[in-house]
Amino acid sequence: MRIGHPKALYPVFFRPMIHYALDAAMAVEHRSLSLVVGVGEREFGEQCRGYDGLRVIPQQSPTGTGDALGAAVAGLAEEGDVLVLYGDAVLLRASTLNEMLRLHAETGAACTVGLGSGSGADAAAYCFRVKDLVVALKNAAGRGDELDLADVVLALSAAHAATAEYRIVDPLETMDVNDFYGLWRVEAELQGRFNRDLMLQGVALQDPRTTLIDPRCRIEREVRIEGGCTVINSVLGAGVRVENFCRIIDSEIGPDSLLRQGTCLEKARLGRGCRVGPYFIASSSGGGPLNRRTIIENDVFIGASSQAIAPVTLGARTFVATGTSVTEDAPADSFVISRNRQVTRPGLSKKHGGSKGPGALP
Repeated sequence: MRIGHPKALYPVFFRPMIHYALDAAMAVEHRSLSLVVGVGEREFGEQCRGYDGLRVIPQQSPTGTGDALGAAVAGLAEEGDVLVLYGDAVLLRASTLNEMLRLHAETGAACTVGLGSGSGADAAAYCFRVKDLVVALKNAAGRGDELDLADVVLALSAAHAATAEYRIVDPLETMDVNDFYGLWRVEAELQGRFNRDLMLQGVALQDPRTTLIDPRCRIEREVRIEGGCTVINSVLGAGVRVENFCRIIDSEIGPDSLLRQGTCLEKARLGRGCRVGPYFIASSSGGGPLNRRTIIENDVFIGASSQAIAPVTLGARTFVATGTSVTEDAPADSFVISRNRQVTRPGLSKKHGGSKGPGALP
């Protein structure tokens, strides 16, 4: 991907890429879980510390995927099987892996390869019988200085060990991420899956294709979100309505509130039944020892295209006129307006880039 750190740690739909492969592996029956890394052992350990029992194994001299498997095999019990996934297997479902493992058990194969449904499709997963794998790793010749998983399978075939193929029906599940175009395709699928689940749970998304919602969000019943909205790490209470092109970050929106078009909230908390916007911006900075906040009390009216520059407090029943930048506290029952005096200077349009005559472009 032409980035300066391990690809599997790159964020995909708000999470490190490797988390998706680990989630799929955790969801199938297993005795142990290992992650083999060529570089970045400490970073992987930090990013994956939430996975109980995970062993992070350094690949001392990274020379291919088969060599990576060899780094892990020493800690495996010989009476059993090992499931091998790639770190960028973002879209593989646990149900698919369980079907593959079922086939592996039924056939008694030394190795089962999970392939895409098309002809010439690349392998997305492998399942090896450990005792056969140990022998194959010793016998695999590799290609040049590298030992790949395909070389290990060839070594098994050369030893006349039985191998099997499992065809993964959904071609999307076998997509990997090798560049930013691939990343976009994978994120679009993850976004679609998550939005579909939300709609099945009773959340109304006017245009799920243009609605980006972080999976960490909690969206309660009867919420309606219109197109072009972004919601990140936030809570939307029951009955909330969010109009087009709103942006909500690290915020909590109380039940039955309305965010009018173009509203942007960051680190904000709204109570029940609030009406905000359109084009209102509220942002609190959490960078310093004092958490700078904007506090808007009950029954405050804020006109369109207004902004509150923290820290400010708007007292109850305050009226903020359209286009106002609020920079000072306003007590209850205030009228707040900020306007600059209009300055008109005839004849100076051309000097400041105005039209140069009939037919000229603006």
